[in-house]
Amino acid sequence: MTPVSSCYSTRLALPPSCIAFCHQAPTFFVVGTYFLESSSGGAGDAAQVDASGSPGAQRQQQQQQEAQKRSGSLVVFEISGDGGSIQEVQTVQLDSGVLDVQWQPASSIETSDGRYLLAVATSTGLVQVYRLDGQRKHLSHLSTYQICDQDTLALSLQWHPCLPGTMGVTLSDGRVCLVHSLYKAGHDGGSDGTGGREPWSSTVGIEVTTITTHELEAWWLAFSLPPVLTSSDGDSQIRLFSGGDDARLTCSLLSSTASASAEEDLGPVTIWQDRKIHQAGVTYILPLTADLVLTGSYDDHLRLLSVPTQMGVGKPKELAQEDLGGGVWRLKILKGDVSSGRILLLASCMYAGAKVVRLTQQEAAAGDRWTFEIVARFEEHQSMNYGSDVYLPPSGDTGDTNGSAREWTVISTSFYDKLMCLWKVPVDS
Repeated sequence: MTPVSSCYSTRLALPPSCIAFCHQAPTFFVVGTYFLESSSGGAGDAAQVDASGSPGAQRQQQQQQEAQKRSGSLVVFEISGDGGSIQEVQTVQLDSGVLDVQWQPASSIETSDGRYLLAVATSTGLVQVYRLDGQRKHLSHLSTYQICDQDTLALSLQWHPCLPGTMGVTLSDGRVCLVHSLYKAGHDGGSDGTGGREPWSSTVGIEVTTITTHELEAWWLAFSLPPVLTSSDGDSQIRLFSGGDDARLTCSLLSSTASASAEEDLGPVTIWQDRKIHQAGVTYILPLTADLVLTGSYDDHLRLLSVPTQMGVGKPKELAQEDLGGGVWRLKILKGDVSSGRILLLASCMYAGAKVVRLTQQEAAAGDRWTFEIVARFEEHQSMNYGSDVYLPPSGDTGDTNGSAREWTVISTSFYDKLMCLWKVPVDS
């Protein structure tokens, strides 16, 4: 396991809670921040719950903080083409703390105007949508939706991979919801410069559907891969995974079609749920194939699971696990896929910093076997590493090409010390 040092670091104005590079304009990334003012008016303590304490202590802390004001920001950065320098280009101040930011995937939209959508989950139950103009280097507000009461936190969100007018959201009261835009093609009106003719225009309403409810905070959700399965009656189906602080991993089946209106019932059905594999809250879910899923947990373990694709057919099974030394809050694939038998992952491990982990499939007489190996670690963060992401150069190159070196450029953050670092790891790790 190779220790890695930063090439560049800086202190942010507010504590960073999440980070995401824009897929379509990869030199831009956004950092979401979360600031809690104490009752005396000074700086507060927490973003999301601290995994070093017990769940009971975390909830007690959250209750004590409910009367305190949360604020935050969206900070837009641009990285140089060679991944060597970073420039802050814009800061958008918010009246809520930011819990998650997600760019709309290129696969679900058709755009050539250099403008890309960003969804934001906040501490006051809001989902906000912004548009990045890559040419002007400007992030502008598009719409805001109150999807639950203001005392409930929107913890994470995901864009639907097939329906651009739908996204999934998890809430601190345990609910996992789908938010549907009531957009209809040909709708006129709107003062946002779009004529109201897009799903997330400010003039378009929404409908919120609860898919499942966890007993404690619902930390994460993910849509299945491949995204669409076809049922016997010709309807299209997609699975939604969710994980909560109750250590439960759940899989729900959604029924929808690309032409379905937002008002139509998507018919959620629980296919299976598991409470035995994880010893603490399920914090992240990353589907690899239709039946292979990676999970992160407060129990410090990264796991590879084999999961059923149909109701009543088997149950989730752990294929591999690795103790990463800290709560596994976020995961990102750097390269590889299941077919190659080799996947390189970037893991944000809360109080244990960021790690690069290799997942390898090894053929054996008794069948295929998967193993994890930590190949690099970044430990300059002195507090919670909630967010890390990797720069993918627009040319399609895999990294710097100075001499024979080929490296990934990683941006990682830590919360309490407000630190943001740039570091590099060899592509062939």
